[in-house]
Amino acid sequence: MHPYASDYGHKPKLIACLFIVSGLVSSAIAFALAKCGPWFGFTGGGVSAMAVFGLLHWFLDARLWKLKWVRGLLMVPDLNGTWEVNGETICGPDGVAGVNWEGTMEIVQSWTKISIVQKTTKSSSKSDCASIYHSPGEGFILTFNYGNKPGISERNMNSHAGTCRFVFDANGLLGSGEYYTDHSRKTAGKITARRKVNT
Repeated sequence: MHPYASDYGHKPKLIACLFIVSGLVSSAIAFALAKCGPWFGFTGGGVSAMAVFGLLHWFLDARLWKLKWVRGLLMVPDLNGTWEVNGETICGPDGVAGVNWEGTMEIVQSWTKISIVQKTTKSSSKSDCASIYHSPGEGFILTFNYGNKPGISERNMNSHAGTCRFVFDANGLLGSGEYYTDHSRKTAGKITARRKVNT
């Protein structure tokens, strides 16, 4: 997984608040141990504020951010899961266009990091940087750069880099957009994604 950019502009303030809360929690634990420790026959020095901060940050990054009301405050969608992907090449090498393809996209995401892996019968690609922004009236926009590696039997394909841009609906179930690749591949196309929902 790698970090991704977002348009939540208050992240430094949120981190500062976590530091303050960590200090208060650490002091409260130390106070409780000082008062209650003798009753149980032990004394303790408490828990450091940095340890509390690490725990709180992990909890926010891995769990708490997924709650709907928290995601609303952070302006970040939860895109975790497996997506069915369909694409159409509209501009390809030697003028070839109208090539349809399908595959899957696996997104693993936390509050601060993300990984996007796409697989087709011919190749696989993995993201190396990404951004997620909210566009009022449009939805959430996921843009990422990726590196693609063709299967060992695909002699007409070369490893290449590309960029993909998705617009996801407010429910986070459908996405559509476009992609384009570098000079070694010279392709561009349309792409759609539908989240697989467990039943």
